[in-house]
Amino acid sequence: MSPRVGTGRVDVPPTTWEIPAAAALTWLLAAALLLPAGRGAAAWAFAGGWVWPAGTDALLAAIGGLTTGHHTAGLDTMSAGAVPTPAQVYVAIAVGELLLIAATVVAVRMWWTTVGPGSVRGMATRAEAEAVLGVGQLRKVRALLRPDLYRGSRPSAPSEPVPSAPSEPVPGAGGVDERLRRLSDRYTQHRAASSVADGPL
Repeated sequence: MSPRVGTGRVDVPPTTWEIPAAAALTWLLAAALLLPAGRGAAAWAFAGGWVWPAGTDALLAAIGGLTTGHHTAGLDTMSAGAVPTPAQVYVAIAVGELLLIAATVVAVRMWWTTVGPGSVRGMATRAEAEAVLGVGQLRKVRALLRPDLYRGSRPSAPSEPVPSAPSEPVPGAGGVDERLRRLSDRYTQHRAASSVADGPL
């Protein structure tokens, strides 16, 4: 079967569970890594040095300890001494997690309105409609929309009627009929004169 030609629609296979699962695992990994990252940021901001667990085991221990209230978990003795107070550590962690949640909300909303179930194909967004048909744009092109009211950027004064010459009536309001009547009279006079001139000898 040959593919259809001339259609602009592309058939896309339905999204399966792998993509949402991968996105959820990525988000959970980022949220977990923000725990030691927030502690390191607090140490850099309040104690003057960055701290990070050395090795995978220490990283896992740090994530588990920070979730249970141990703010120096996964660090050696020297690094643990550079960690600030628990309040400062968990404030920095909370800020990082809130930024992650905000970024997630923005990303989900963009996906929902562009390619997700909430997207409307061929329809302009509110911002696009405002840019084209908004009050500001209409004011810019008001001279084109209503040239009888606006010339350039200022309203025009009402124009005074131009008096018409008596010998040349203005078309409209009987002007066209008057001209047709005069042409008909001239044509009749011309035919009468031609008939007299071409009479029997």
